Order: sequence, then C-alpha cells, then structure tokens
Amino acid sequence: MPTNKIKITDLSSEALGVGRLPSGQVAMIKGALLGDTVTAVLDTSSKKSVVFGKIKTIVTASEHRTDHPCPHYAEGCEGCKLGTFEYSAELSWKTEHLRQTLRRIGKIAEPDVRKIIPSPMQWNYRDRLELHLELKEGAFEIGYISQNGFLPINDCHLGAKSIRDSIVHIQNALPTLRYDIHDRSFRLLIRDNGNGKSVVIIFTDTKSPDYLEALHQLVTQGKFAGWEIKYIADYDLRFFSSRTMNQAGDTRIRVDVGEKSMSLPLDSFTQTNRFNASVLRKTVTDIIPKDSSIIDMYGGYGAFALEYASIDDNWKALVLESSKSMVTFGKQFAKREHLAVRFSRINLRKFSKLDYPEGKYDCAVIDPPRSGIHGRTISFLNDKGPGLILYVSCDVAALARDTRMLKNYTSKYFQPIDMFPNTTEIETIAVLERNKVTY
Repeated sequence: MPTNKIKITDLSSEALGVGRLPSGQVAMIKGALLGDTVTAVLDTSSKKSVVFGKIKTIVTASEHRTDHPCPHYAEGCEGCKLGTFEYSAELSWKTEHLRQTLRRIGKIAEPDVRKIIPSPMQWNYRDRLELHLELKEGAFEIGYISQNGFLPINDCHLGAKSIRDSIVHIQNALPTLRYDIHDRSFRLLIRDNGNGKSVVIIFTDTKSPDYLEALHQLVTQGKFAGWEIKYIADYDLRFFSSRTMNQAGDTRIRVDVGEKSMSLPLDSFTQTNRFNASVLRKTVTDIIPKDSSIIDMYGGYGAFALEYASIDDNWKALVLESSKSMVTFGKQFAKREHLAVRFSRINLRKFSKLDYPEGKYDCAVIDPPRSGIHGRTISFLNDKGPGLILYVSCDVAALARDTRMLKNYTSKYFQPIDMFPNTTEIETIAVLERNKVTY
C-alpha cells in the first residue's frame, strides 16, 4: 500500500478526513481532521473514485486539533470520533455539513440554516450508554464493538457521572468474579435515572440458571439504584420484545415535562443529551403558533405534546405512538395533570388514511426513528397534512430525503441543535409550511 501526502479539506459523515490525490481520486482518511496535512497509507487496490486509508504521520496539524481525553480513542474506540476537534470548529462543520446535505440530497438550492445551538456540556452529557458484555474464559469484560471487533473499556467520557461511576465499580469487582461456564455475549444498558443515580438492564438470550446467577453477581457490583435482567430471543428486538427474569431496586427514570416530571420504564426512549433535551422541547414549542392544535407523530410518551399543553391548558394535542407502554404512561400523566392531550396507539409504518384521527390540526410535530418518516405517513402528510410541520431528526440524510419527498411542503428554515457533541450526528428541527393551492 503506497503512502501519499494529503491536504484534508473536509470531513465525511463518518468523520473521515477528505482530501484529493494527484490522480483525482478522493481519499477518505480515518482520524484525519479538516485542516490537517497528513501522510496516509491508502488501499489503492480498488480503481474506484474513492479510496480509503489511515494516517501514517501528521505533517501539519489542523489549528483546531486538540488532545482526546479518552485513552480508548487511540485503541480504536469510535464512540466519539470528533473528540480531537475543537468544539467551535465542530459546530461550524456540523452547520455546513447540514447545509450541503440539504442541497445535495434535499435539492434545496439555498437552505436557511440557523445558527446551531451548542450543548452546555461537551462531555458527560449522555444519560445512557449501551455496552457489550462479554464472558470470555470465565471472566467478564465490558466494551464497545469497533471495526476490529470487541474493544474492552474502563470508562466512557460521553456518559453522565453516575454511569461512569458504575462502570468503575464493576471494573473494580471484575478480578474477583470467575465462572466455569462457556463464553457468551450480552448487552448492557446503563442509564442515569434523572436523579443522579444509575440504573441498568442486562439483556440475555439464555435462561440458563448458571448465566443468570453470574449476571446477578455482576450487576450487584455496580451500586445501581435499580437493575433488571431481561430475556430476549433476538438482540435486534431487545427494546420491543423482552421478559424480565430478575430485578431489584427502583428502575424507573425521571423525565421533565414543563415544570413537572414523570416516571418511565428503564428501556423507554428519551433524548440522550440530558442537558439539551429541554432546549429541544422548548425550541419546538416556541415555534408552534399560539392556540394551535397539534398532532405529535412518533410521539413516544408525548414529550412535545405534553410540554406544549403544559404551557396553557387550553391548548390541545394528540399523540400518535405504536408503543403500548408509552401510550399508557403518557395518558396517565395527562390525566393526572389535567392536560388536554389525547393518545392514539397507531403504527405509523402501516399508517393509512383510514387511521387519520378526527378533527383539524394546525401543526404536526414529527420525531421519527433515525431512518426517517415511513412512506405511508409521507403520503398521508402530502394528502391531508396540516399547514405546518416541525420535523425533528437526528439524521441529516434522512431529513433531506424526506423534506424533498414532502412535495406539498416548502422548507422555511432549519434549526440545528447539538445533542451529540464529539460525534457527527446533528439534531435538526425542519420548519415546513404547506404550499398554498392556487386555482
């Protein structure tokens, strides 16, 4: 593999440094930053227009390059790829990356991208971490999956303090835990419970008493406020279909709704940045015109709808969500707080015109999975959607694609919020207005 000197002029969505070779080929260099000049070892076996490689030496470092605080980054951990990028430069890149993606995929010639709202914390902001738990040769290891396979870790600087403390407690106990059972893999979900303590789920695909006892011994070392061990038949379905095998303590998590708070199950979906979650909700609700009726699609427990209704109890909202437990918890909170928010359990993947709820809605707040809005829901919105859509997305490519597919709407502006510092992910609120019909 030849070595080439390359000036890095951009970053890709995978945090690869982008430069150009004398041949005209685009080089994608792992670990390189915008502004670096590097020598890199390239894989030129492919004759395609893009070649990949890794840094051999940094000839001239970017003025925005800084030291990464986590030793696991140098070992190959990819949890925070932009940890070597000065935060102000990271925010500038995210803004421009969003703008260019909207032009390239969304076909918006001049997208109005507002100034990105930064995160008040660049580290220790995540309220949950999902880790791999490996039992090898009778001993447990905790880590992430990297390109080179399982990578053991002792810490993660992205996690909240309570989460990091529990990882340390477990790591300190590991040398004393030994088991005479076969190697096996598990999943470990650790969360801050909203009160500064950690809670945890271990997902397992075996019901064997030997493994359950080993997991029980492990989890008691973490000094958790509560824990659960859940059986799942398929790890890909762990958040949709599981059965509790063992639990102890209080596993509920607290989330804020306006001036109130509500409790949710440990495996509930919530915004992961515990500092900017309230900023996101307030930014969305501030955009909604006063006295609007809203429909909150992919609404979960109703974060946006409940926040909106809590501002003025005369404002009304409907939440559409497929999860039975989220609908139940949202209903209970709305009833207890006397909020005019209704819930309807609907799978928006299979959404049809027959599912459309009665009544007129002025605004739709849409916060779909990372993959974006499902096709049937896009068709429905184009046909019968309200005058205003606030589309909340953490994937700029899916956002750009769906904005283009919502052909009966025009983008007014895009408001990025940094929910994921030190990563390439960008949370964005797209403000879309329905096109006026002319005759």
